[in-house]
Amino acid sequence: MKKMYSLVFAMLISMVSIAANGPIDREKGTVSLREIEKGKLQLLYGENASSTLVVRIYDENRVMLQRDVINAKQAFAKYYDFSKLASGIYKVEVFEGTELVNSTLVDTTPKVSKPVIFSKVERTDYNQFKLLVNPLLPSNMSVYVFENDKLIHEERLADTHGFQKLYKIQRLNPRAKIEFLVKSDDGFSELIAVK
Repeated sequence: MKKMYSLVFAMLISMVSIAANGPIDREKGTVSLREIEKGKLQLLYGENASSTLVVRIYDENRVMLQRDVINAKQAFAKYYDFSKLASGIYKVEVFEGTELVNSTLVDTTPKVSKPVIFSKVERTDYNQFKLLVNPLLPSNMSVYVFENDKLIHEERLADTHGFQKLYKIQRLNPRAKIEFLVKSDDGFSELIAVK
């Protein structure tokens, strides 16, 4: 019985040692994936490759686009360029033998920046409204005025750097809801309700 307790104790000590120190010899075969710039990925493999690396690249529909088999006996780096592919999200998986050791997603969808336009409406009298529009870049603009959700005025301004205009609405119901919609050809749209 004393031998059995000694054996169990020795096993516990070795398990604690393994848990504290991490997986044995795993640091020598380190695989890392990092995006070095938008749409470009770097695969780094540490010292002394012990088995074959397999890199699989999938599109967002889970269709395999590329499969690389790498047999290297020393550390190396390999680059993957996704910038020439259609915009989307790609998944990269790296296997060492049959074990998945790393995976990442590469997003090549372009970031769309919305145009910035400052617009403001204020009531100057019960039936007069001052509209101020100031885009950062010259733009073609459209202005729509609504009374109780009914379009009452529409105008188009070509290549404007901004404007300030006074609108006078005839026969305005004092309880009417007045809204101004400002749109630009490059995608800006803002509906401003007058208080």
